[in-house]
Amino acid sequence: MSIQRHFIGWNTPVTTAVRHYLIPGTITQSVDLGDTLIVVPTRQASRRLRETLAAHCAASNAALLSAEVVLPAAFFRAPPLADQRDCSALLTQAVWAEVVHNSVPSDFATLFPPSGLERDYAWAGQTGETLQKLRATLADGGYTIHRVVEQFSDTLEELERWKELAEAECRTLNRIEALGFKDTTLRKIEQAEAPALPEGITRIIVASVPDPSLLMIRALEALEKSYAIDILVAAPATQSERFDTWGRPKPELWQSQPIDIPDAETAIVLVGTPKSQADRAIRTIAEASPQFGPGDIAIGVPDRTVIPFIETALTEQGLPVFDPSEKNISEHPIFGALDGFISLYTTRTYSALRNLIRHPDVLSYLKAEGFQTHTLLTALDEFQGEHLPLRLDDVLKHLNAPTPTPHTPQSTPHTPTPPSDLSKAIAAICNLVARFDTLKPAKATQTLLQALYKKRMISSKNPDDQAFSAAADTISEIIRELAESESALASTDTPTTLRLLRQRLAEQTYHADREDSLIDLEGWLELPWNNAPFLIATGMNEGRVPDGRLSDMLLPDSLRQKLGLRNDAGRLARDAYLMTLMIETRRESGKTVFIVGKTSAAGDPLKPSRLLFRCSQEELPARAKALFAPVEEREPHHASTVSFKLSPLAPLGNTPLSEKITKLSVTAFRSYLACPFRFYLNTVLKMRSLDDSKREMDALDFGTMMHTALQKMGESGMWKHENKDELADFLISKAETTLTHRFSSPPPLPVQIAMDAARQRLRHAARVQVDITREGWDVVRTEEKYEMTIAGLPIRGTIDRIDQHRDTGAFRIIDYKTSDREATPIAAHLSSCREETPEFSKVDLNGKPKRWIDLQLPLYQRLLQANSILSGEAELAYFNLPKAVMQTGIYTWDTWTAALAESAYACAEAIVEQINNGIFWPPAPRVDYDDFETLFPGAPEDCFESLPISHEARREQT
Repeated sequence: MSIQRHFIGWNTPVTTAVRHYLIPGTITQSVDLGDTLIVVPTRQASRRLRETLAAHCAASNAALLSAEVVLPAAFFRAPPLADQRDCSALLTQAVWAEVVHNSVPSDFATLFPPSGLERDYAWAGQTGETLQKLRATLADGGYTIHRVVEQFSDTLEELERWKELAEAECRTLNRIEALGFKDTTLRKIEQAEAPALPEGITRIIVASVPDPSLLMIRALEALEKSYAIDILVAAPATQSERFDTWGRPKPELWQSQPIDIPDAETAIVLVGTPKSQADRAIRTIAEASPQFGPGDIAIGVPDRTVIPFIETALTEQGLPVFDPSEKNISEHPIFGALDGFISLYTTRTYSALRNLIRHPDVLSYLKAEGFQTHTLLTALDEFQGEHLPLRLDDVLKHLNAPTPTPHTPQSTPHTPTPPSDLSKAIAAICNLVARFDTLKPAKATQTLLQALYKKRMISSKNPDDQAFSAAADTISEIIRELAESESALASTDTPTTLRLLRQRLAEQTYHADREDSLIDLEGWLELPWNNAPFLIATGMNEGRVPDGRLSDMLLPDSLRQKLGLRNDAGRLARDAYLMTLMIETRRESGKTVFIVGKTSAAGDPLKPSRLLFRCSQEELPARAKALFAPVEEREPHHASTVSFKLSPLAPLGNTPLSEKITKLSVTAFRSYLACPFRFYLNTVLKMRSLDDSKREMDALDFGTMMHTALQKMGESGMWKHENKDELADFLISKAETTLTHRFSSPPPLPVQIAMDAARQRLRHAARVQVDITREGWDVVRTEEKYEMTIAGLPIRGTIDRIDQHRDTGAFRIIDYKTSDREATPIAAHLSSCREETPEFSKVDLNGKPKRWIDLQLPLYQRLLQANSILSGEAELAYFNLPKAVMQTGIYTWDTWTAALAESAYACAEAIVEQINNGIFWPPAPRVDYDDFETLFPGAPEDCFESLPISHEARREQT
């Protein structure tokens, strides 16, 4: 037997040319290719060739009985061992991690020089993975690390490092053998050196595989004596000297081979972003529509980041697309869910819990278990904002949820109380996680996923379900791999085993079944096998075409060339040949367009592919100028507008829109004065923003803590204390108690910082309190609630504190203020008038027009009068506790008069009348500290439909 090259030309598509070679002439009977092993470069090439062969036979009313189309890896698949088991990739990773972790620094002083990094198990796992990848790369050339040292010791640079690599490999192989397994990398090399083909095969056809590995070549050399081997090269015979025996482009002859692009001025297109590439592809298709239909188009995407933009653009044009490439398991929701459970188990952090609960599949599981997911997420956001938990145990402490037995003991015991829906949901998740403590990792993982997806219904017609099944099958295979390795992993703890499982899964891919699509989005290696006459290749940028550099710190390109491994020169030659092939197969009756991006989706600059500069010296300046020219994007940049208005109404019965507000707090008047519409959103519709991005105490939290401490001072009588240090210690202890109850122990660092600030402010508050007590002011009431009625509407308020002077009997109404800056009562209640200021909120102050912006202190006085606590006027004051602690003190409203009191009350009556009549319009153009700013990308009137001005009108409109 012998190895023969056959040049099948490049004036017809590769798939058609290979079919001509396999089935020449007219078909008169069924075709049986069962004796032929056909090797193609990719899975997509295999599918296209099988379809072409079957379609050709069917056109002649003949049958294709069999056709064995395989990928190059078929030569390395070893049959099962009779007396040993193959060492799985997961177990191999574990052994590598063990060998590296158990070594002492002197074992591999050159390989792992001192770096200051902690050499923990995680580092060992990552290092072991790197070394195993080195072994896998060397295996493509038929080498082990030991064999490289043995054969190339005279020429190897850094020989000592290679010797240590060989020693690490030797220890790993010995450990694998001691566990009763066989190393799969060695098995791959052994199989290639003595390959066994399926029974009945008499010939091998290598169909346009432009870069076979050295190991594949060795396998073919071993088979040469027993089988006829034909190497099909998609090129004319006149190009034969440019290819070696195995059909590989010779680097030295393709390094500067010109690539003749027909109509290069229009066939090479420079655009900006990936979206621009997609838009340009659509334009190109539209411009060519008189000549080419959707079925005549091939789109190449060597840069996978362009795929989402191409998919969206084509789908919007009614052209369904299919991405035939392998999908990474890490992008599938099943992996995301499992990764979330593993993260929660191994880290026990709140962030892991939060991410897990928000996973769509976990929410679907909780919904199937009877939980209201919207309510659940709201409760979680509220809980996070209230307690700022850092760890799962912090959550369980505050919720009193049942605690599963963790792999580390819980530090904070607690007394169970009846669980809320949130605590029940977290308990349900913890029960799933607890399987890792009660079952072996493989069984725990399997049963956890079964429980999570037990109610998921699968339809074979649904593309998402097809992808789900494919991903689930891949994950099941890895779980089985873990189960087979568990006896050897008995000394490895569960968290480490789960990290190995996650690492192994992240390396996996799955294949989605072909959908009902018109256009495939194919990678660079698949494009030559596409018969479509019109090719659009996007992403023609350096690093994509030619592919990224192969060299790394362990295997530099010079060493790759020495070992005969795939290298940068060979990769460049391959891609130059493939580009030429794509052009030539369409030169006579097709068209090829190359689209170059100037920036990535992230805005990073991109270089044009060097292959686009393979032109004559005369053309080069113009082409370089064109490829580095500025890009004028055609996308219009209009000012942002609101595409539709929101309706402020909700269905009657869902919210109390048809009823008057039944009660109102004193502090709510400030909200109405600021903006009646925002008051409506907050008070009537109960709208508020929630998220779990809060990482520290906000102003309200800080103020509540300070108020609590000051309230305890008033209730306990400690305000009488004349020793400011002891009073300060009392206040600080009450604030710390509040924090201890609310947050974890120790509290998060931002909370500790806030507490430090509180200590400073409270010490100065104690100083001021001692001073005013000496001045004769006694605390007579603290944090008391009062109620009165205005125009039939109950008005309620809680007054922080009421002082009375021992000598004069005068009353002082005090409100605590813990804002960063000092505040005065007059500035907090009155401001300058605006054009839109309603008449009812205007007031004359010493001849100057002002407007009420708050009615808190005046209404506090009215509450006391209505409840017979106060018969006349009281002194209104703020007890300021600002960041500038030297400004701590009592700030009174010295210009307060009975006339202002009457004006404030009249303003309150007008507001109540407005509210009773359902008037919450028009909105203010802007407010300070707007909680609803995300709802107003423009003027409020442009974002919302006008709100009817009465309950009756709302009833009619609803």
